[in-house]
This record gives sequence, C-alpha cells and structure tokens, in this order.
Amino acid sequence: MARNLTAPFRPIRYGSSSAPAPVPLPRHSVCAKERRRPTRNPPPFQWTKCTSPTNCSTINGEVVLDANWRWVHDDRYRTCVEQNQDGTQWWNPSVCDLGDERPGTTNNCTSKCLLDGAGDYRRTYGITAANNTLTQKLITRLDFATNVGSRLFLLESKNRYQTFTLLGNELSFDVDLSTVECGINSALYFAAMDADGGVERHKPYNQAGAEYGTGYCDGWCQNNQRFVGGRAATNKHDAGWQEWQSDGACCPEFAVCVRDTVVNIIRIEWARRSFMGRESWLILRKTLRELLVLVVTRWEEDRQYQFFIQDGKRIDVPTPVWDGLPKQNGLSEEMCAVQAEVFSERDSWAEHRGWETHRRQVLNRPMVLVTSIDAADFYMWNTWLDSSIHNDTCEGCAGVERGPCPREDNEPWIVQANGGRAKVVWSNIRFGPIGSTVEV
Repeated sequence: MARNLTAPFRPIRYGSSSAPAPVPLPRHSVCAKERRRPTRNPPPFQWTKCTSPTNCSTINGEVVLDANWRWVHDDRYRTCVEQNQDGTQWWNPSVCDLGDERPGTTNNCTSKCLLDGAGDYRRTYGITAANNTLTQKLITRLDFATNVGSRLFLLESKNRYQTFTLLGNELSFDVDLSTVECGINSALYFAAMDADGGVERHKPYNQAGAEYGTGYCDGWCQNNQRFVGGRAATNKHDAGWQEWQSDGACCPEFAVCVRDTVVNIIRIEWARRSFMGRESWLILRKTLRELLVLVVTRWEEDRQYQFFIQDGKRIDVPTPVWDGLPKQNGLSEEMCAVQAEVFSERDSWAEHRGWETHRRQVLNRPMVLVTSIDAADFYMWNTWLDSSIHNDTCEGCAGVERGPCPREDNEPWIVQANGGRAKVVWSNIRFGPIGSTVEV
C-alpha cells in the first residue's frame, strides 16, 4: 500500500504521526477534534460569478476531497474498515467495538478510528487543477495501491463549502468527456450538504467539517458512508455490519451532468435516440479525440432545462416522443407528474410530495457543488446510466434503454482494468442570473 503523506485525522479528534500509512481504494467519511493540525493542500480552483452578462468576476476557490476517499485507522495504524476489491466493506472487530456506539464510550469505532488527510492529490488520487480547469482521473496507480475515482467539493473558505441557490440562476461549464467510456460515471451536481460539513448540526462529533470533506449526502441515500453525522454509520449494532445495512446519508440533490460519452443528457427514453452518443449528430468523428461541450443549465420557476453550445452553435435537448410525456424538454411539474407512469417506475417523486417540495427543498436552498468520477457500481454496473436495465417482462418498453453500451462492457472489473486513460475535465464554471453566463 502507498505511503500517506499527511497527518491522520479522526472522529472526535484528529492527530498526527510520522508513521507511514496505506492509501485505500475509495470510500470513507468522518469528523474530529483537533490535536495537531495536519498540512492543508487542497488544489486551488477558479470559477466565475456573474451578476449580468457584462459583470462577471473570478473567484479564487479550492476543491477538497470527500472524506470517504481517505484511510480510516486507529492510533496503532490498524485499519478500522476492511474492504474487498469489489467494494464490500465492514468494520474490523479486532480494532473497534461496533456494538456500543453510545456517547462517551471509548472502545467504539466512532471514538477509536482516525481519518487521514488527503496527501498528494495528483499522485494519490489523480486530481489536478490549474486556474479554471479541474481534471479527475478514474484510475491512479501507486507503488502499493490503486485508487479508483474521486469526489470533490468546491470550497468558499478553509472551513466552508461554496454554496449556490439555483432558482432564477444558470450554470455553464465546459466538459471534456473524450476518454470517458462505457460504465464510467462522471458527474457534476448539487447536493444539499451543510456548508460547514456538518460541524454545527452534529456537535460534538463533527469538529472537522468542510476542511476535510465531511458531511456528504445525496438523493441516492448513499449507504457506503462509514461515518454519518460524525458517528460510525450502521443500524446493525454488531461486528458483522456490511455497508448495505446502513440507512444511508440522504439529502436533496440536483444532477446537472451525470453521463459518459455515449449517454443522453436527459434520459435516452425521452427521445428514442442517443443525444450524446458516438453516432449522434452532436459528436462528430473528428471531435471524439477532443470532445469539449459547453453545457448550460437554467433553473426557471416552472421549468429547469439544459442546452449545449458546440462550435458556437446552440443545440437544444430533443423533446420527448413517448406517448404520455409533455412535448417539452426539461423538468416541469407536468413532466415529473407523469414520468413514473410512462416508464412503469415507482413514483418516488409523488412519495416526496412533488413539485412544491422540489422547489422549496432544492431550488430555494443553498446547495454544494460536487464533481466526481467513478466506476465502482458493483450492483447495477452503471447500466442505469448508459446501457439497458434488466426487465424480463418488457425488453423494449419505455425506460429500459438508457444508452447503447453493451451490458458486459459495464462490468466494473473490465472498466477499471481498461480505464487507465479515463478522465473528466471540467473548466470555465460560471454561475449567475439566467442570461448572464453565456450569450446565445
């Protein structure tokens, strides 16, 4: 395993040591009380804040690695969480007692386990930033370990995430997906995380916060978070806990860009064709080597929609053609009300009280900007993203085809073995009132 280059960090406290430490495959998150401050080295990253088309300013921010990608260990450098190559993980009963997570106890995993600093972002995690360009590699090979993917948050200051309120605003950015193939999920999205990383909400457990990438949550209710709210994440108080037994870390999110080079910006089922696919008119053969697309997302009161700009031309997302869907692209109250029925899906939208809740809990609240790349979906192989989901009863029904990737190409072992060149490049991120970040 690779040597750690920074001091360790833990729930309830974080410490430091010169002892070498291994770097894991992904997945960890935590909080802490300071003992001695580890070195901070988050990459600087510039983005642009606009108030009008003629009034934009450069913001000098930073990006910080999600705590879920850092090594968790005790004072003796024994690994607290074991993990197989397929992503399955469990608490190590020889290091900490998961059976007693009561406040004040000293042998439990919350009290005993440290979380390391991020170390060298480029060498360990394949993350580089220069001015307004941010690159995330899928695979980073070290002498003794391999890191798969990364998740980053934009910082406003050392201890606080940058937040954005979406309603009435737009986001534009360039993205290069030329090396992102089948089975790889590259994403840019907003999550309703606490701006301080959960310090205030989860006293006294979380005293580290945004500086160490704590507090992640999303609409998928991620259940591979090792710590939620600063405490060991489990609802099964025994040493045999598996990650799927966690209740997860849940909060609203708004996905802006979740795809690879062969997937639709808005679900392929809507238009019965690949909008962002290799055979699409958008991506010409000459641009496969240099796939750079400007993505614009606008959040209006009654509709949220996207369009692209490539070679100076605006390209709108196709309107849906399936019977029952409104003939308008983007998200609207009408679209969200009928989509589950058309695609024969569970209506989780209605279960979460629909459009007004969406507007209140997502569009009108501060959200944290997240970027990521990953290929560790051992459950569905990212087929929900770019292939076809399994349906024994109706192979050609609406909602089954999500993209043209053969299912076997999405198998995570294959993707990770062949993904050495894969990376996503985000650049020229601009945010401001609708009409202020691009002229079209």
